[in-house]
Amino acid sequence: MNNEELLIPISPGELIDKLTVLQLKIERLNDDNKLSNVLIEHKKLSEIWNNSSYSKHNISEEWKSIYETNSELWDIIGSMHDKTKSFTDKDYAAIAKRECELNDIRILAKRKINSKLNSGFVEEKSYING
Repeated sequence: MNNEELLIPISPGELIDKLTVLQLKIERLNDDNKLSNVLIEHKKLSEIWNNSSYSKHNISEEWKSIYETNSELWDIIGSMHDKTKSFTDKDYAAIAKRECELNDIRILAKRKINSKLNSGFVEEKSYING
């Protein structure tokens, strides 16, 4: 296996999104092997964030928003993978709608961060009617 890292330019919002997902994994994973891998990645990405000029700006509200949104997404997706639960078509529709709403909230939070920090990247999504 190659230990070479790919260094790619990403927006601050995208990095924060990734860091919040990793934080949720740290808080919620029960498998020590998986947790070990997540801790390595979280440490490396946190170092990159902390050493960037972006980290000097106060974006705690936006960071919290992305964390909370990802937390709810985690719960929703986790419930869908729970084989002990059964869902009706109406349940699936409600869950899918909420997942879309949360992704929209997440996208807006990342855009707000990128704008606030004058990032050269803009989060864009495109849907059939959007």
